[in-house]
Amino acid sequence: ALNYSDVLLRCGFADPEVLGGLVRGWRQLYELAKPDVILFDHAPSAMLAAITLGIPGFNIGTGFTVPQHDLDPMPSLQPWKPIERDALQRKDGAVVQTINQVLADFGLESWQRVNQLFSGSTAQLLAWPEIDHYPARAGDAYLGPVLETQGGAVVDAWSGSHEPRIFIYLSATYKPGRKMFDQLRAQPYCMLSHMRDNAAFKADVVKDDNLYLSSRPLDLDQVMPHADLVITHGGQTTAALTLRSGVPMLLLPQHLEQ
Repeated sequence: ALNYSDVLLRCGFADPEVLGGLVRGWRQLYELAKPDVILFDHAPSAMLAAITLGIPGFNIGTGFTVPQHDLDPMPSLQPWKPIERDALQRKDGAVVQTINQVLADFGLESWQRVNQLFSGSTAQLLAWPEIDHYPARAGDAYLGPVLETQGGAVVDAWSGSHEPRIFIYLSATYKPGRKMFDQLRAQPYCMLSHMRDNAAFKADVVKDDNLYLSSRPLDLDQVMPHADLVITHGGQTTAALTLRSGVPMLLLPQHLEQ
């Protein structure tokens, strides 16, 4: 996605019929619940529905899901690329066109800009400024990332180990991960891993030579003090915990926000 508008176009905001159905569904829910205020976590169609009913809200999330909305057009999500302003404006224009067709169904005035979507909510960022996807942002409240890991499994796999210790947290669907495991296991490393998206593991912990594979998420507060390297896709919570612990990371992102 080039910018936040491009994200919206991929999630229902390219089709007035689809977006209208989402907004009507949220409106019915609000009319039943009668909320005084709404807490949104990356829910743009729910935000639009709340605006049509005049219900205020708080918009929480990472920098990626709570975009910098004081600029026109919505800023680029790929600052390493030379993206023309016209390309960003075209994405914004397509979203505004869809929104306006939905607003017309409710007899409401048309919008001029995408960032009017955030006019009914206050942004609360679950991130640090250093890892915000919009480094030029000012004025929003940084609450910091959610770093709670209690409830995760505690595995004493590294007790007495003198080899370099690597913690690996990847998706089991990540195909290059298998080759990487084979390469690492041929080296004198001690590895602790949890692979999400894999329901095939039967035991809580599988031990095989220098690899300890847990079927359950791990308590990272217990893992980080002993890790020499963390290999992860770059998810917000894992990356923030690793940064806070001062442990080097090898990042293998699967998605733009990572």
